[in-house]
Parts: sequence; structure tokens; C-alpha cells
Amino acid sequence: MDTYGHNDSWRVLPTWRKALDAPGAAQMGLLKRIFTQREAWWHLVPDQSILASGGVTEGRILNLAARHKDGRWVMVYCGGEAEFAVDMTKVAGKTANAFWVDPRTAKSTSVGEFDAAGVRAFSTPGGWEDALLVIESVS
Repeated sequence: MDTYGHNDSWRVLPTWRKALDAPGAAQMGLLKRIFTQREAWWHLVPDQSILASGGVTEGRILNLAARHKDGRWVMVYCGGEAEFAVDMTKVAGKTANAFWVDPRTAKSTSVGEFDAAGVRAFSTPGGWEDALLVIESVS
């Protein structure tokens, strides 16, 4: 079983206080910010069917998808450079805003507004180690 934690803190080594400032600890704070900015984030449901193509669920570098249970928003996480297509019908309403979130900084970059219909292709931003695409329903 895999879990998240720092060896020094879960084993309560003498260096456990230093581990509180490890890069992974800061990244967990960014992850919290990314999720809590979503409406009703606690209704997140894994759903690979969001990816019409490009989903990767095995191996070292994954491309995974999830959605709000009612389709208010969807997320696609890419563990590396990727090209993929999203089934936009998984987003509720008629239109949706898409934006990239850099998991290292939690800063977002707008992709644009699109119809919540058909399939739309996306490519991760150049030079990013990993990326999170968020698509939110507008109407």
C-alpha cells in the first residue's frame, strides 16, 4: 500500500521538525488550495471516461481524470507531457471554462471557453513537469 508522508515524521525521528518544511509538505498545501477552490470538491469522483483518448492508468507516468459528481467541473492530471482528448459532455451545462494549473505553484493559466459538447483535444503546456487541466461549467 502506498501512502504520503515523510520518513522522518512518521517514524518520529529527531529530525521530524525539519521534515515539516520539506518540499512535499509545501506541495500538500498547494494541493489543498487547488481542491478547495472547486465548488463541492468533496464530491470528486474518479472517472477515466472523461478521457476520450490519452488516458494512462498503469506505469510510472499516469494521465488520470475525475469529476464533480454532477459534472460541475472535471480535472485531468497528466504526470508528464501529454496529448489527450476530453469528452466535453461530462461537463454539465452548455459552456465551460478550461484552465491549466501548475501543480508546483498552484498558479492557473486560462485555456478558454468552450462548448460542453463533443470531444476537445488538449496538450500539456510546454516545459511543465506535470499539469492539471480543470474544466468548469459556466452555464
